[in-house]
Formats: sequence, structure tokens, C-alpha cells
Amino acid sequence: MLAGAVSFTLMSLGFALFMIPLVLGLLGAFISTLISWVANNNPEDFNANGGPSPDELEGFFADAWSTFFPWFIGALILGIIIWILGYFSSLWILRSHRVHRPVAVTWSGLGIAIVGSFLLSALSSPISGLFNLWTPNFDGGDLGSGGVPSLENFDFSPVIGAGALLSLVSLVINAAIGLFSWWWMAHAFRERRASESTPQAEPVS
Repeated sequence: MLAGAVSFTLMSLGFALFMIPLVLGLLGAFISTLISWVANNNPEDFNANGGPSPDELEGFFADAWSTFFPWFIGALILGIIIWILGYFSSLWILRSHRVHRPVAVTWSGLGIAIVGSFLLSALSSPISGLFNLWTPNFDGGDLGSGGVPSLENFDFSPVIGAGALLSLVSLVINAAIGLFSWWWMAHAFRERRASESTPQAEPVS
């Protein structure tokens, strides 16, 4: 069903745009706070092997936050807008095709699609884990003062390319899952005729 393919794709994209920057932001805040605390309380042990000083770490984290924080906020807002658009597009498509109980079909189809997407993701995790074999490396030219990686000199092209490919495959799979889930729930909530719901009386011989 077209409503499921369109709406679940949009709702999945909106949810991902909302959750990924939120989780990354919280994780980054925790890690930066922890590292800064360790560096400030034990500066001699922290840079005993030529590591960065607390001031250099503060500059690196400030640079990272100033670079990514506007993108995080923009992604959060965009994710909410796309999710709401996906929800109302489902209602509009279902009502235009005169589907019975479009709200119930949308929410129940969303629940079925989430479960199906979770199971499929669990089954395909060994395949997606192959992409984790590649890890970015900082060369000597990518390091700033004090051995802190410089964000301006790092090439993010492979990371962006791999992320775009995985996102495209995920959108296609989510569209198929949503199509089946919405079709199933539309069939389950279809308006039954009186002849189907009321048993017919047997003829008296």
C-alpha cells in the first residue's frame, strides 16, 4: 500500500534525524566532560607520554561543538517536521482511497512496521557489521598542535559516502516493510459487510 511505503519511510527518516544527533550530542558531552575532568585533575599523568594539555583539549572540544552543534539542532527540528509530515501523509492517502479507520490503520501499521524493522535489523546485523571493519585513521598531517586531531584536515568523504549508501538501502527496506504493514492493517480494519458479520439463518425444511 502506497500510504505505508511513503509514510513509514518519512517517519523512519524523521526519527533517525531526531535520535542520531541527540544520542551523539549526549555521548559527546559525556565523553568531553569526562576527558576534561581527568586532564584537569591529573595533568602530569595525562600528558606524560606527550599527550595534549588540558588547554589544548578544551580548544579541541570547543571547536568540535561550534562545528557540529548547529547541525545537531537543525537535524532535530528537521526530524520532527519530517515525522509529522509522514504521519499526516498516511492519513491523507488512506482517506483519499476511502480506507476504513485511517488513524487506527496508521498507528497499528506503524507498530507492526517497527517490530518488523527491528527483527530485520537484528537478522542483518552480521552483514552490516562488515562495514565496521573500516575505521578512519589520522595521519601525521591530520594532527594539530599537541597531537590533537584537526577537524579541518580530516577527509570525511568515505564516511559520508558509506553513510549515504547505507541510508539509501535502509530507506528502500523501510518502504517495503511499511507497504506490507499498512496493507495488512488496512485489511484487518476493513469495513465488514452485514452479510459477513451477521450469520445467515438456515432455511427451515
